[in-house]
Parts: sequence; structure tokens; C-alpha cells
Amino acid sequence: MVKDFFKTKKCIATACLYFYQIPNKNAYMYELLIVDDVVENLRVLQSILQQADYRIRAATSAKVALKLIDKQCPDLIISDVQMPEMSGVDLCQRLAENEAYQTIPVILVSAFDEAQSVEQAMATHCQDFLLKPYRPVEVLARVKVQLVRGELQKNQLRSELSSAVNELVEGVANEINTPLGTSILTSTHMKETILHFEQQYRTQQVTSAKLKDFIAFCHDSVDLNLSNLNRVADMMEMFKDISASDRELDLQEVNLVLVIEKVIAHYHAKLAESGVVVKLSGDKVYLRTDTHLLQIVFGNLIANSLAHAYSHSDNRNIEIQWQRDGGQLRIQFWDNGDGVEKSDLAEVIKPFYTTKRGRSGHVGLSATVAANIVIGPLHGRVELDSDQRGLVWELFLPLNSELLE
Repeated sequence: MVKDFFKTKKCIATACLYFYQIPNKNAYMYELLIVDDVVENLRVLQSILQQADYRIRAATSAKVALKLIDKQCPDLIISDVQMPEMSGVDLCQRLAENEAYQTIPVILVSAFDEAQSVEQAMATHCQDFLLKPYRPVEVLARVKVQLVRGELQKNQLRSELSSAVNELVEGVANEINTPLGTSILTSTHMKETILHFEQQYRTQQVTSAKLKDFIAFCHDSVDLNLSNLNRVADMMEMFKDISASDRELDLQEVNLVLVIEKVIAHYHAKLAESGVVVKLSGDKVYLRTDTHLLQIVFGNLIANSLAHAYSHSDNRNIEIQWQRDGGQLRIQFWDNGDGVEKSDLAEVIKPFYTTKRGRSGHVGLSATVAANIVIGPLHGRVELDSDQRGLVWELFLPLNSELLE
């Protein structure tokens, strides 16, 4: 997450200094939304802000303001505190509840005494406050500070995004280059061997022993190529699972047990081969969710356990327990495997993290995909721990369907 640049007066001073070092703001166009139930106050504030050549939109209530924000997010909101039906403080709280609007800076305006205004403003989502009557110099200065703050945050977000993209590209390239490189090398060697064998055949130098060796070589080469290409195909399937979280949700009432049992059936052969028994425990419960995404989550958790949990344990179990916890469903998933070091827990859900780097089929994305789906489209929460039970996943999913709509 982006750190707040403006928690101290020193940071605000730095922002002001930065502002006067950047080019004329007339070269840029910021959009401001001003909110006040008194039209005359809107006119006064609009006349002040137009001096700086800002694009201004106005709303006479917080409800109207929310509709305007839905159509297009402003760069800054200036709102009166005292308004009928929905106050400026209520507006701030509504913005704070919506992830898409949490980064919009808000300046609250009050006609109260300064102490009350400070206390009320700082207790909300707002970043600054103004007192009536307006002083044009103060209004313009505070608006400039918040706009510069937004620019600094955007720049930091761009930097973090660029770094994340570079890390992702590097991880994808590393994971795909190895199997593809091996396949290319194997295919090249195979072609040379075939050409050499063909030449021996034409000169009638092929013996039964040479033919037997050639057939064995072809089988080994094809198997190696198939293994590497299947590894690439598995990675592509992982990427499809990642993109699946961005599609429109298909919400329906589902029985949790049936969802999990379907996933277990899919992994039946691999579970039996590894000697792993899956145990389920919990009351019958229905939740409104996207079945496909939930199946991807449990499938990746099981796949992760099969790949990483067991090095020498004979008693191999996966246990899934669930119970209602207020308005949400708490699901615990653990295997009695090796677990991970406490210091590595934060790394588990990072892309391309794996304890089996370089071994066929271990990409390091299954845990990432599972966590991202729960936290993202399923609007849940993930907690990780490692103890005598092995790696423990705790998933918190909303039972109230309104949380998903």
C-alpha cells in the first residue's frame, strides 16, 4: 500500500515546495467537486477556484455528489459539513467504504469554531478542513497542497505498478524459458539424431541394436518434450485462473460441501497416488458466491499441499473445517505437512514463490491465485499460520449476499 506522505507538517511543507517547482498548473486541468446545500456558498467558492483555472462541478447535496462521483471521479472534493439528509462527514464515510473512491482527497468546510472543526474533520476520511467565511488565499493554498499530494501518490503508485509488472514479467520469463529451452534443445538433438539415423539407413548400416537404441531415444525425447510443454500449459492455466477473477461474477446459492467434494473428486487420482486423505468437518451451510472461483481456490490449496506439504510424513491428511462467524463463514484448511518458517509466511502468497524452484511443475502461483480470488472478487480475507498442523489457511467469506453485489 502507498504510505501516507502527509502525516506531519514537514511533509506538507515539502509538498508546497514541490508544487512551486513544477510547471504552471494551467498546463494541467484538475477537476474539483464542491458540495454545499447553500447555492450562494457554492458561487463564492467557485469564483475563488476559477482563479486557478480548475474545472468545477457543483452539487447541492451529498447524494447528488455521490451520483456525480459515480459518473466521473474528481481530483478533489470540497464539502460543507452541515447539510440536510447526509452531512459532509457522512459523505466522507461513504467514500471510505468504496475502494474505488478511497484515494479521492476531501476538504471539509465548517462554520463552527476551529477546535470543533479540527476534531470533526480529522475523525473522518477527509485530509484537510476550511473555515467559513472563505479566505481566497487560504482556499487556493490548501487545494494546491492536496492536489500535489495526489500527484505524489499517483507517481508512487505508477512506480510500484511498474515494479510489480517488471517482477511479474521477469517471473513469467524465467518460468517459461526453462521448459521451452529444454524442449528446443531436445528437439534440436532429436532432429540431428534422426538425420544421422536416416543416413545410416540409406547406407544399410542400421543393425537391430541401433534400431532399438534409436526407438528408445525417440521415446525418451518425446516424453521429455511432453513433460516440458505440459509444464508450460499448466502455467498458462494458472494465468487463466488469475484472469478469471476479473470476469463478471456468477452468483448463486451453493452448498459448501458439494463445492469441496467436486474439487476432491477432480484431484482423486493425485490424492490417492500421494496417499492423502481429505477430511471435512462443519455444519451444512449455504453461501451466495461464485462457484467456479471458489472451486479454483480449493483446487489450488489442495494442489499446493500435494506439491509442498509432505517430504517424509506417512500419515498424510488434509483437513477442512468451517463454521459461521457472525455474518461471515470462517474456513480453516490445513495439512499435517512440513509447514513453512514463520518468517516466510508473508512470502507464500507472493507470485512465483516456491520451495521447489526449478523442479518440474512448481511455478509458485497456486497460493497467489487462491489468495487473490478470496481477497478480490469474493470480498473475503485470508490469514496464514504455520504450526504443528502444517501450513494453515484461514479464509473468511461473507455469508450476506449483499456484500457481493
